[in-house]
Amino acid sequence: MLSAGLGFASRPYLVSRIERGMIKIHGPGSRTPATRGLTFEELRISSGDRTLRAFYVPAASATAPAVLIFHGNSEAISSWVEALKLLHDDGVTAMVFDYSGFGSSTGEPTLAHFREDGFAAWRAFRARLPAATRACAYGLSLGSGVLLDVASELVPAPDCVATSGAFTSARDAAVLFHRVPRLLAPLLPNVLDNVAGAARLKAPLLVEHGERDELFPVAYAERIAAAHPGAELAIIPGMKHGDPVVHPSEAAWSSVVAHIKAQRTAGN
Repeated sequence: MLSAGLGFASRPYLVSRIERGMIKIHGPGSRTPATRGLTFEELRISSGDRTLRAFYVPAASATAPAVLIFHGNSEAISSWVEALKLLHDDGVTAMVFDYSGFGSSTGEPTLAHFREDGFAAWRAFRARLPAATRACAYGLSLGSGVLLDVASELVPAPDCVATSGAFTSARDAAVLFHRVPRLLAPLLPNVLDNVAGAARLKAPLLVEHGERDELFPVAYAERIAAAHPGAELAIIPGMKHGDPVVHPSEAAWSSVVAHIKAQRTAGN
């Protein structure tokens, strides 16, 4: 009982240690979708007492499906211009936002803030879409954890969810990167538990992973997909961890775009 009490009391400190060890912010950058000739809207979204910056790029068709992007570590929305161009050309409306403390978004980059940010971004995203639009969400790396943490609680529910380069949990990642000994891992709070997040999710789920992902093993993706009945697992030959944003290509995005365009709804 004493150990349990000490563990509970130390949880805020341990979460803070995880945050300092795993979160790597990125400055605002100068690129916008206009750099690639795209029509876009730059949004300012309220999240608690903070303001988030986002790019919203509509597809040519008003009836196009849409996706909200939860980006990864060491990224900002300026990093996503090429991927936004690819999605636009594939007939998908897309929005990407910066978490608190990333880019020019205000506030501290904490997991609690990221959770609030996810809900705030989803509300702003849905508010810009016609009611009948097929609306999905996609998370890359860190973004997969933020997304799967909130996805089952989003209102209205997403029509589909996709992840790429996902880890099973922040605790597993801390062990993998030798930031904590495996024997001490059970003492860490298991935040950003993507396996549990996938299990809670009702929407159709695609778990994409690069065959050559240099950060997280393919086995992580297999575990996440196995937790969600009916999940689709796509292992992309030759793809590395950051390719969807660093080297966006049809190979890196074709399975995600097909998932976004599929005529299915949450719960089916």
